[in-house]
Amino acid sequence: FTRGIDFYGPLAFIGISQVRESSTFSGIPLVQKLRQRNCGVWVVNIETGEILGFLRFEEGVQEIFAVQVLRDIRYPELLEWGDDKLSHSYVLPDEVLAEVKLPTQEELSCTPAFHFQQGTEFYHKGQLDEAIAAYRQCLALDEAFPNIDYNLGVALGDAGHYAEATGHLNKVVKNEPERAEAHNSLGHIANAQREPHQAIAHYEQAIELQPDYAQAHFNLGMTHLQLGDYPHGFTEYEWRWKTGEFTPFQCPHAKWDGSLIPDQTLLIHTEQGAGDAMQFARFLPLAAQRCKKLIVVCPADLIPLFTVLPGIAVVREPGTVNVAEFDTWLPIVSLPHVFGATLATIPAETPYFDIEAIRRRRHSDSSTAVSSFGYKVGIVWAGSPTHRNDRNRSCKLTDFLPVLSVPGIAFHSLQKGQNGVDYSDELAKLTPKIDIQNLAPSMHDFGATALLIANLDLIISVDTSIAHLAGALGKPVWTLLCHVPDWRWGLEGETTHWYSSMRLFRQPHPGDWASVMTRVAEALPLKKIM
Repeated sequence: FTRGIDFYGPLAFIGISQVRESSTFSGIPLVQKLRQRNCGVWVVNIETGEILGFLRFEEGVQEIFAVQVLRDIRYPELLEWGDDKLSHSYVLPDEVLAEVKLPTQEELSCTPAFHFQQGTEFYHKGQLDEAIAAYRQCLALDEAFPNIDYNLGVALGDAGHYAEATGHLNKVVKNEPERAEAHNSLGHIANAQREPHQAIAHYEQAIELQPDYAQAHFNLGMTHLQLGDYPHGFTEYEWRWKTGEFTPFQCPHAKWDGSLIPDQTLLIHTEQGAGDAMQFARFLPLAAQRCKKLIVVCPADLIPLFTVLPGIAVVREPGTVNVAEFDTWLPIVSLPHVFGATLATIPAETPYFDIEAIRRRRHSDSSTAVSSFGYKVGIVWAGSPTHRNDRNRSCKLTDFLPVLSVPGIAFHSLQKGQNGVDYSDELAKLTPKIDIQNLAPSMHDFGATALLIANLDLIISVDTSIAHLAGALGKPVWTLLCHVPDWRWGLEGETTHWYSSMRLFRQPHPGDWASVMTRVAEALPLKKIM
C-alpha cells in the first residue's frame, strides 16, 4: 500500500509499504492474490504513467512512512555495497556495529537485484545481449522479481527475439491486466513483425487503460501513417511532444491551427532529422499563402535549400528570432496535420528545390568535384548512428560490392561522416579495391550537396537525408529499405507518393541486404535505368 509521496517536475516518488498481517488490509482480495509484498520507493512519470525505476528493500525495511525529494541537494551520492564509505558514514551503537557484515561481491552476485540492475545498465548502453543475459540470471534466481518479465520482454523484443519477448509480455498482461505499457510493448513487437493491425489493437488497448499514454498515441499514429491513413495518423502523431523523445519549442504564442491569418506573421521551425525537414518542406509554400509573412527556422546546412522555396520571407538559424517578430508558430511536421493531408492531397510535384536558384546563390560550384565521364552513380550506405533504427536501416559499404562490381559505371560516395564517424577509411580499405570518388569533402552544406547530386545520373541510398534530397530535386534515386522501414515508405510497393523519381528496393527478410543489392545490380545496366 502507498504511504508517502513527493513530486519533482513530472516525476512522482511514491512510497510503497508491505501490508501487515495484523492490519485492517490483511484479508482483502488484493492481498490474498499478491505473490510478493514490496517495500520501497517507485518513480512514476505522471504525464505518461510509465514506471521509470524503483528502489526496493529486500529485507530489514518493511514500511515507508514519508517520502521527500531533497531539492536543495544537487549532487546526492548513491553508494554501492562495496564502497568503503559504508563502514564510516553511519553512526550506530558499537554493539550493533559489531554485528554488521557487508555483503561481498560474490554474495551480491547471488541476488536477483544485482543482475536486474546490471541488465538495466546494459540495456541503456545499447548492449542488448548482455542485458538479456543479466535479466535471465535475475529471472532464474527469482521468477517473481518486480518488472523482470517486462524488462526481459522489452530487451528481447529490441533484439529481434519476438516469440520469446511476446511470451514474457503476455505473462505481464496476465498478471497485471491494467498495465498499459505492456500492451504498448506488444504493439511495438507486432509492428516489428509487419503486423500493423495487431499492433493497432495493442496500442488502442494501452490507450483505453491509460487515455493520456503519450507513447502509445505516438506509436498508434506512426502505424496508421504506415498504412496510409494520414488524417488519423497525423492526429495521433501530435502526441510526440509529450513522449520525452522530442524537445518542444518553448514559445508564449499560440500554435497555428492552419487557418487564414492574412495580417499575421507565421514561424515554422524544422524538427527531427534533415530528411524530415526536406520531406515536409513541400508544405511551406502552402503555409505562405495563408499568412502575411512566413519565417522559417532551420539548421544552417538547410538554409541554402529553404531560401529558394517560394513564399518564404525569412530563413534563420535557431536562436536568432525574437518572439516579437512573429505572431504564431508551428513545427514543420505538423503541417500535414493542420492541412488535413491525405495520400491523395500531399503536394507531390517535384522538383520543389530549384537547383538553378541554388546554383546562382553560391560563390563556388562544388559540382566540379564530380567526374565528367561515364554513367555517374552516387551511393550512401549509412545514416546517422544516433537514429533509433539505424542498426536496421543502415548497411555496410561491403554490402554494396555486388553493385560496385557492375562495369561501366563511375561510382561516387555521398557518404558524409557525422558524430565523430569518418567513412573515408572504409572507402580506402574496401576489398577488392574499387575506384570510388569521395565527394564528402565538397559536401559543405545541403546546397553544395544538391549541386553534386545534380551532376550525377542516379543516386542509390539507404533511408537517409540524401535520398530525400535527391527525391526533392527530382533526381532518379533508388532507396534501399530494411524489412520494416520508416512509416513514410509503407510496407509494400516500389513507388512512393512522396517522390515521383524514387524507386524503392525492399528487404524480403530482416537483415537481408544481399538480395536487395543483387536486384539493384541487375537493374543497373543502362537499358534498365529508370
